[in-house]
Amino acid sequence: MRDLLQMRIALSFFLIACLLACQRSADQEWPNPAPALWEVHNADGQLEGWLFGTVHALPDGVEWRTPRLDSALAQTEKLVVEVADLNDSSAIADEFARLSRSDRPLPPLEERVPQQDRAAITRLITQAGSSDASWTHVKSWGAALILANATRQNSDSSNGVDRWLLRQHPDAMELEGAAQQFHMFDNMSRAEQSHLLISVAQEAAAAPALRDASLKAWLTGDLRVLKNQSSQGLLANPQLRETLLTKRNRNWVDKLDTAFPTFGPLFIAVGAGHMIGADGLPQALSKEGYVIKRIQ
Repeated sequence: MRDLLQMRIALSFFLIACLLACQRSADQEWPNPAPALWEVHNADGQLEGWLFGTVHALPDGVEWRTPRLDSALAQTEKLVVEVADLNDSSAIADEFARLSRSDRPLPPLEERVPQQDRAAITRLITQAGSSDASWTHVKSWGAALILANATRQNSDSSNGVDRWLLRQHPDAMELEGAAQQFHMFDNMSRAEQSHLLISVAQEAAAAPALRDASLKAWLTGDLRVLKNQSSQGLLANPQLRETLLTKRNRNWVDKLDTAFPTFGPLFIAVGAGHMIGADGLPQALSKEGYVIKRIQ
């Protein structure tokens, strides 16, 4: 169970459900990389930094770096990520276990979702190599994260974009931290947690070709495809979208507004789902008076 509790991997799964569920074999060919990258200037024209949407776990053999991206990283003075201390897996696991555990016995997982979705939850549990008895004292949101992680294949978090960036810039600023992210899930209503479980089951059953298309869209910076996918599944639920995406982006804009004058150019690298659409970070910062220009 401890290995499954390195939940930073699973957490990122939800921020754009299809995009971050890359589970295909590593021996296929991938397109030349050109993932979306934005420059941020203030109203006076001064460079404040860059915005880059990440994938937290990649199959082997996927090259995502470009000369333009490397140039931006060479100029940055501070990396900004969701969680800075990804290597402290023991502390992350302990915090997850503390928050996700229920002192009282809970109903079987299948009974925590509507009748029409119970077969999908049963298949998800089987696919993860588990049994329903394992979840008696695990809250629904915790079960969703564990099952999402357990059903991933051929994607390695050590290949993740954020981990590579943190190796280059270990003195990073974090926007949230693992504990805050787990508290976000723990504060979800029963209905939101139920929808979380259902969405994980749906994503686990998704066709591999769809997952490949998602990763290729990220690699090539195809925001139209990514926007279409981000409006489906988990993020199609208005309450979950507000909790997992929109509210967090608003909070991050406030933090970035304070950080921009304090540090030199920032390289802001967060889950790719946070960059997309009208409630994405580029649009949110633009509304605050920053000039956002896509450069890749």
